[in-house]
Amino acid sequence: MLFGSRSSLTWAARDDQAERLHHGFNWLSSMLQYLPTSVRDALLRAYMSASRAYLALPEYQQPVIPLLAIEVGVLGAWLLAPRLGTTRWMMRYFTHRPASGRVLTLFTSALSHRSLAHFALNNLALWSVGSGALLALSDSGMPEASSLPYFLAFFASAGMFASLASHLVLAARWRMARTRQSKTLLRRRASLGASGAIYAAFALSACVMPQVHVSLLFLPMVTLPIQWGFGGV
Repeated sequence: MLFGSRSSLTWAARDDQAERLHHGFNWLSSMLQYLPTSVRDALLRAYMSASRAYLALPEYQQPVIPLLAIEVGVLGAWLLAPRLGTTRWMMRYFTHRPASGRVLTLFTSALSHRSLAHFALNNLALWSVGSGALLALSDSGMPEASSLPYFLAFFASAGMFASLASHLVLAARWRMARTRQSKTLLRRRASLGASGAIYAAFALSACVMPQVHVSLLFLPMVTLPIQWGFGGV
């Protein structure tokens, strides 16, 4: 590989990440300078603990963290929406409704979870199968220090494709509906969630690691080949 091995690129990526986190610490410190010292120190310690935990993660798990951070923010916005009066705004920009004519929501809806249970189940699956997708994406032969851009591009593309597929199915159902009431109900229907992108990561993992066995969340003692699990899902 040009200019060194993959190992040297990995260390370069970690040094770059550490430098960015250090800059983030300095920025956060300046933003919090007017807070009481005890509060400021507690927040900075939390930031440092989170930074160390992030750097300690294996390379194949680190790219999942930015997605989790974005999804946590969107989930928080959903949970606060009733109190802030922003539910209609969230419905408008973080769910995809084919009748709306908006294209942006093909992407934003894939980062959106309205309930904690939906968020937890989806991201537990992403954390479990994302490593296989990352291994496939990082094995491209390109001398890159980090697989983060590949994974984010893959996740965004898969999420938008899944949203588009849902859009087309709903549009076809609307065209085949025979009553005005059915068409009205279909016109109001909206979708959200990262399930499509996660299923694509699951498919990629099954192709890259066919020898792996998976277990069910509620039956961890039962294992089966990943291809069977993929087909069952």
